[in-house]
Amino acid sequence: MVRGSIVAPLLLLLALSVVVRVPAPAPLAAQLVSEDDRHIVAVLYFDNRTGVDRYDALGKGIAEMLITDLSGVPYLRLVERARLRDLMNEVEFSRSDHADPETAIEIGRFLAAEYIVTGSFIDSSPRIRVDSRIIRTETAEILRSTSAEGNEEEFFEIHENLARSLIEALELTLSEDEAEAYLRHQEEHRIQDAETAMAFSEALELYDREEYFDALERMAFVARRAPGSALVSLTYSHMRDAAGSAARDEAGSFLRRFINSLIGGG
Repeated sequence: MVRGSIVAPLLLLLALSVVVRVPAPAPLAAQLVSEDDRHIVAVLYFDNRTGVDRYDALGKGIAEMLITDLSGVPYLRLVERARLRDLMNEVEFSRSDHADPETAIEIGRFLAAEYIVTGSFIDSSPRIRVDSRIIRTETAEILRSTSAEGNEEEFFEIHENLARSLIEALELTLSEDEAEAYLRHQEEHRIQDAETAMAFSEALELYDREEYFDALERMAFVARRAPGSALVSLTYSHMRDAAGSAARDEAGSFLRRFINSLIGGG
């Protein structure tokens, strides 16, 4: 009984020792632009308009993929998703609040963002449509509303079109070198199809609920589907670290209880 209880955490620790590739740093162009010259952008979770609850997580995944994508633009500084998650937990905004313009602007101000990106998605298999808006936080002006649509197997292309439209809305002009670096950045973080994007999103949802072992299992599937994606590799690495820490805590807690029981029994 005792042996079986401690074996699982220890086996997980051994499994987590496998090396996962860590992605390359941000493009050089992004490193050369002063922080003061960058526009701060917050991407909120996209609203699920499919009517199917299981797709809720995809709104979180779309936001994370856009944050990663736009971080390759040297004139933007993206608010990390972890900050949005922490704010959601502290202020108790519901996920549906993101679709409300006034609440979205309030969230943007909490995050000190100049611009906020909100949106929604509809999945009418085999096609998916993603709608988005970019809003200037200070004035509540909607700079652009845009839609991108395609087959589920073309999810990356939908995502590309969405990101391109947002960059145009901010009237950013990239040099030839910057544009090439940005395209490489996009390609390095590619998640091609909707099924893989959905699994990635579910893993993020599990991670945010601190269900690290389940998140890690889901990310293992994503890693097999998108082995060349730097975003997937980095996320997988973070989840491995969190799961490893949880396994160590679990094993340590068990050992303490076991020792205490021996002392008490003695």
